[in-house]
Amino acid sequence: IAQEIGLRLACQTPVMFTSSKQSSSKASTSTTNFFYTTPPSYELSLEDFESFALSRLIVLRKIEELKVKGLDRNQYNDALKRVVNLQLPSSGASQPAKKHNEKRDLASHFILRLAYCRTEELRRWLLTQELALFKFRLEDLEKRGGKDMSAFMKNAGISFDKITQDEKQSMQSQLRFNMSYRDFEASSFYRIPFAEAVDLIGRRLVHVRAGMAYVPGGKLVSIICA
Repeated sequence: IAQEIGLRLACQTPVMFTSSKQSSSKASTSTTNFFYTTPPSYELSLEDFESFALSRLIVLRKIEELKVKGLDRNQYNDALKRVVNLQLPSSGASQPAKKHNEKRDLASHFILRLAYCRTEELRRWLLTQELALFKFRLEDLEKRGGKDMSAFMKNAGISFDKITQDEKQSMQSQLRFNMSYRDFEASSFYRIPFAEAVDLIGRRLVHVRAGMAYVPGGKLVSIICA
């Protein structure tokens, strides 16, 4: 890993992350905050530094590998989920384990950003794989239920107009034109301005009315990542 990330780990002193921005520990380590806007500001042992970087690198390389295998979406998600749960889990059996996993996710992202900033080719590779990981995690949040997605959007400062249950039921025939009844019942829908949803509209994946697109929560990833 030392050769892979272009760092010499011969010294025996801890690595200190520092940031000019101060934020609460909750904002810095939440597993539903995948934007990584603020670097961590704590010490890491060299063992953790190397271990964290390697864990994330394994996940990103797996993403690259799965992309070229031509798997369908379910096969891709199942294979990636196994690796993510092993290398970058977002939960833990105890609060200390959960905090450790949050620290691993945050620190590993910034370690690889440092390591892969040396050339345009490396930066492009990292951005491509990180975006794929980001999309996978957002889709996984939506599958867990509306509360997890709502918590993510609140943490990230994203605000979309969520329609009421009554509106959803009154528009059922329009909203579930390309969804199973089960998926429809499990989904929350958001009212998004036309200009922000052109990709989904162009692919005829959402209902449009009065200049607004009605987007199921599972497809918000396309808008958030745009």
